[in-house]
Amino acid sequence: MTYYTRLKGYILCGLLLLFTIGLSATFIRPDQALTIARNWMLHNQPGSSYQLEKMNSFTDDALNPQSLRADFIENDLPELYLIHFANGAFTLVSADNNMPPVLAYSSNPSDDLNDMPPAFLMWLEYYAQNTRYIREKSIVNPDNQALWQDYSRNVFSGHSRSRDISPLIETNWNQDWPYNELCPQDSSGPGGRVYAGCVATA
Repeated sequence: MTYYTRLKGYILCGLLLLFTIGLSATFIRPDQALTIARNWMLHNQPGSSYQLEKMNSFTDDALNPQSLRADFIENDLPELYLIHFANGAFTLVSADNNMPPVLAYSSNPSDDLNDMPPAFLMWLEYYAQNTRYIREKSIVNPDNQALWQDYSRNVFSGHSRSRDISPLIETNWNQDWPYNELCPQDSSGPGGRVYAGCVATA
C-alpha cells in the first residue's frame, strides 16, 4: 500500500470522526439555556429587558430550583429548563440539543409558576419523556442541532414566528375571591365563600 493511499484513509477517517462528533447529543448547561431563552425573547418580543429572575430544571417529574453554575451527574441530567424573567415572561428550553431549543414561551406576566395546574406539569412531563427517549436511543437530529447553533448566535433568519398565538380572551379567571362572590358562604374559604368550581368559572 502506498503512502498516499494510507494518507487518504487517515484523512477520510479523521473527517468521518469530526463529522460524527458534531452530530452527537450534547447536554445543554443552564447558562447556555439562559442565552437561548434571552435571545429568543429579544427576537420575538423586542423592547424589553430580560433579566433572569429564577431558573428551574425539570427532572424526575418535578421542578427544582436551578443555579447557572451547577455540576450534574450523568444519570441525573435535567430534561428541561423553565426560565423566569423579572418582567414576568418565561421560556421553556430543552436541555438536549437534539430537541427543539425553545418549547414554549410567554411574554405575558405569569402567575406564580410554583402553583401550576396538573395539566401543565403533565405537559412538561411529555417533553421530558421525549428528551429521555432521545437520550436513551441516542437519536441525532441535525436540524435541531442547527437551530441550537443559530439561536445561540442570535441568528433567526428562516425561522418563522407564525406559531405565536394570542390569547382568545384577555381576562384572567380564578376560583377564589372575587370570582366566588355569589357562592355559598364558608368561613374557611377565600373571601368567606366556597370556591367557584371549574364549571362555574368556565
